[in-house]
Amino acid sequence: MNLILKLLFVGVSLQAYYFYSLKMPAISVFSLFLMAALLLAGSAQKGIALIWTQSFALAMVYVLLLFWAYTGLIYYQDAPDMKRLIGFIIVILACLISLSLMRFVSLEDLLKFYLIIHLSFFMVQFLVYHTTGYDIDFLTPVTGEEQRMSTGDFGFYGRFIRAAGLFNEPGTYAIFVAPVVALFQRYYAQSKSNKWLFWIGTFTLFASFSTYGLISGAIILVLFDKVKKVYRVWISVLFVSLLAPYLHFRYVQLPQHGEVTGIDLRGNFIGKSWEFLFSDFYKFSFGADLMSLTSRIDVPGFAYNDIGLLYFLCHFAGVPLTLLLLVVLVYFMFVKFDRASSVSLLIILLSKHSIFAPFFPFFITMIFWKEHYGEGKKIICDAT
Repeated sequence: MNLILKLLFVGVSLQAYYFYSLKMPAISVFSLFLMAALLLAGSAQKGIALIWTQSFALAMVYVLLLFWAYTGLIYYQDAPDMKRLIGFIIVILACLISLSLMRFVSLEDLLKFYLIIHLSFFMVQFLVYHTTGYDIDFLTPVTGEEQRMSTGDFGFYGRFIRAAGLFNEPGTYAIFVAPVVALFQRYYAQSKSNKWLFWIGTFTLFASFSTYGLISGAIILVLFDKVKKVYRVWISVLFVSLLAPYLHFRYVQLPQHGEVTGIDLRGNFIGKSWEFLFSDFYKFSFGADLMSLTSRIDVPGFAYNDIGLLYFLCHFAGVPLTLLLLVVLVYFMFVKFDRASSVSLLIILLSKHSIFAPFFPFFITMIFWKEHYGEGKKIICDAT
């Protein structure tokens, strides 16, 4: 059963496999509900044990967001978007499922299996292209949508690919792998295979050549405390030296030739969002409203979650609630968490994750989860 649960765990992360005919990431949602069925059956056999109240905190946060969003709809006099309401229901269910999963499979095993699968597909893409020039697309045969990978010849690098593994683009690969690599450093010293997995995972973040991959990889290296600082500095210098030609091309040469960059688009959105939020007390308080699919500002063709998780919450849930959640999370980062959980949470907060993705509650649950070896119990990060 453990192997099936680990496979389903990876399956929930495959939100890039979006089936437009069904209007949902079918593999991700199907894996979530099948996992729920298996865990319910397993709990019935073992005896259902209610984890103490704080274990439901994440689900309660979503309930709070839902209540806040409905309150905001009174001001806007809008009807709730059914797609967003279904999203709330699914992620609240995912919160409870993720907690149950930890009773059956150890966190180390989950993280290790997850990384082995995702790193393997990334490295196959990366190595096959660099040795043969053939780019493997893992998405098109299933959904018909092409992976957005850049390939070709690039001066200093020769053959060049921005691999994406089992995701639709390199940036999405990075946001799903980086938090897990950061959290896995907790188990770095447990075995040589763990050490190899950590370093290969860190390498793939840089090798993705995505902005988020570079930033998260740098954060992991700088804050990694299992290796002497001098070695981390040398590794960082090596990675920066190898990446410098591409970074210069993307962020210096392209803008000089009139190419619009992601930085320009994000800056435009944040500017208009700032004006929107501070134009009215209710907009400041409730934002554009989480029960709405529109940002209520004119930014055509912009993916709202590209501005980052924190600013997404700020714009759609309002400033007060976002600040409250941020204060609570910062408290845990500096007072309650170990280094691995703190770095992983930092990377999540800087990412463009969607709080409505079925896998998002699993990230948060794993970050808060503590395993007390030798005591025969596992609990969510406690308040003691």
